[in-house]
Amino acid sequence: MFCPICGSLAFIGKNQILECSNPDCAYEGPADPKVASISSTTKAKRREFETVEAGPVLGVLTKDDHICPKCESMEVYVELRQTRASDEPETRICTCAQCNHKWREY
Repeated sequence: MFCPICGSLAFIGKNQILECSNPDCAYEGPADPKVASISSTTKAKRREFETVEAGPVLGVLTKDDHICPKCESMEVYVELRQTRASDEPETRICTCAQCNHKWREY
């Protein structure tokens, strides 16, 4: 509910009294009887989780975008990771599809 005076968020407190959360307003007054009697009848469902064993993540296979410095292959898996501060660009972790050589590009 919202405060009828200042429009801030208000809560129904003890004895069905509407209490404004704004300390400058501090309105307390009767709550609308229709809204004051509303209660939730739904219950949260219990979630079930399953642990999946995943293999090594190599990234996305790209062709003709990167060249392996070891075998000069043009097929490279690329994965982007945020290894430094959030205001700096992500790090590209590259893995060659043929020789499995790994390197980083900043």
